[in-house]
Amino acid sequence: MNGLAQLMLDHSPQIMLLVEPSQCRIIVANLVAQKALGYSTEKLLTMTIDDIESSLEDTFYWEDVRNGRYLEIATQEDEYHCADDSMLAVTKSIKLVHHEGVPYLLIQARNTQERRESDNVLAQTLSQLRSEERRVGKECRS
Repeated sequence: MNGLAQLMLDHSPQIMLLVEPSQCRIIVANLVAQKALGYSTEKLLTMTIDDIESSLEDTFYWEDVRNGRYLEIATQEDEYHCADDSMLAVTKSIKLVHHEGVPYLLIQARNTQERRESDNVLAQTLSQLRSEERRVGKECRS
């Protein structure tokens, strides 16, 4: 890949991975993927996508890909395995692309960890407010 193409990829706000379907090897990863997942470029290029996407649903999806069945995904919630063994919440899409007649799968993923954590805090706060509301309601009826 030429330097300008890599520069463009590295400045995308999303994690971008290009996967070779028959072995599900990662063959291109942008800088955002490296930073978000904590793997070096060299390490990412030795990995398969199964090393990062490891849920049961992912396992079946990538097995289908290895068998030549490519299904594009518009939007899907997932978790990515990071170098430090943590899990990163993402929303991903997968698109089938071709280069010189060869199929590849382009994964674009957005980090949704902060949103997920905010949603959890909001749900917990709402639960506490409802509990307090029930307690106050009982006291008023007494």
